[in-house]
Amino acid sequence: MRPRVCGEIRELSKSDADRAPVRALWDATFAHERKDSRYYDVVEATIDGYDFGRFLVLGEDGEELGVQPFFLVDQDMLMGVSPALKRVLAAPRRLFPRFLFARTMMVGGAAGEGHLTGASPEGRAQCARVLAAGLRDAARQARASLIVMKDFPSRYRDVMGEPFRQRGFATLPSLPLTRLSLAAGSFDEHLRTRLGRSSRQGIRRHLRATQGARAVHLTVHDEIDEALAESLYALYLQVFERADRRFERLNTDFFLELARRMPDRTRFFVWRTADGEAVAFKLCLLHDGAVYDEYLGLEYPKALDLHLYYRIMSDLFDWAASHGYRWIYSTPMNYEPKRRMGSELVPLDLYIRHTSTLGNVVLRWVAPLLAPTRYEPALKKFPNHADLAPHGPGSVPRPSPHGDGLLVRQAQPQPQPQQNPTVGRQASPDAAPTRSGSESQGA
Repeated sequence: MRPRVCGEIRELSKSDADRAPVRALWDATFAHERKDSRYYDVVEATIDGYDFGRFLVLGEDGEELGVQPFFLVDQDMLMGVSPALKRVLAAPRRLFPRFLFARTMMVGGAAGEGHLTGASPEGRAQCARVLAAGLRDAARQARASLIVMKDFPSRYRDVMGEPFRQRGFATLPSLPLTRLSLAAGSFDEHLRTRLGRSSRQGIRRHLRATQGARAVHLTVHDEIDEALAESLYALYLQVFERADRRFERLNTDFFLELARRMPDRTRFFVWRTADGEAVAFKLCLLHDGAVYDEYLGLEYPKALDLHLYYRIMSDLFDWAASHGYRWIYSTPMNYEPKRRMGSELVPLDLYIRHTSTLGNVVLRWVAPLLAPTRYEPALKKFPNHADLAPHGPGSVPRPSPHGDGLLVRQAQPQPQPQQNPTVGRQASPDAAPTRSGSESQGA
């Protein structure tokens, strides 16, 4: 039976998005998440290379359920595959530079995991059904051939799994976050009670390298000026340029705007040598009892000479625990040292679909090869590795033959009421990073 049409999505024009009722709905979107609407505003205002947009999600009776962000990008389909497969396909790409690039509609955040709009669990479930039905038409209208619901936490599986399966989407595990419990109360106690003897001794050797004449100290900032932003950005670029996988490229405006618009959640942790030189930093967000490690910058080769990885983890652990936080969440990549530290995986999912029926059949055949987790062997060593599979180990759910969605129309601008303006793989212990210093680059 064909899935029932239950609402509509409309792409918002800039003028319509600025209407007071829609703006209020947008400000309420993701208010319960660490990356609320202010974060999306900062990303859209400062990060280049994406065509950002927003959908107004309407219910069956025309009620406004929420605002869902998306962006359009030319996606490299080989981004997550193995180096061996990349080498095989290098020759045709030299002849045809656009080979295996696809204009893609990404639903979610350009710098972080995705979340469903909606003011309640029931509202988010309804938004999932409406989006699943309407995205195919929306992507075609935007001349995108691929749709990706990007990096949605596993808690959405109950509300997203069936609606998107019925509309022809395949579900794949994305690269997960990790989280580390701070229950031990201090980094030294964590080493003593949670790690084996050999791991504990090895980490302590690394920590001794940052003591004495080579000592570094931590400073924490909730405000930064342009000079500090430039200094931190130079460290960020050193990690970014050494990365095998590069995602969003930040700039100094991103750092400045994040500190200005989200001072309640944004913290810059900066490690300096005795002479005051900044040799490392982490940009973190604080929310709901957790510290979220988002971006990293390092001064090479000093970072490696000083064995800063474990010094950074030690200081961040102790700061967070002493301020009452319960967890440190880290972004994807560099999994082996995180596993040795006792972290667990936090699954994220991808929901993907080609806009053409034939293309979707082909996509489903190759989808298992595109799953980024396939090429991260360290993931299998985590105790909760099985949690990564969205619908059972190794499975890609069979799509429904029904692929047509809802009509998506451009929202017509409406008169605006007068309103007052409102004042929004990082380095491992012993090696260079393998992913850029971005949201996807946690410690």
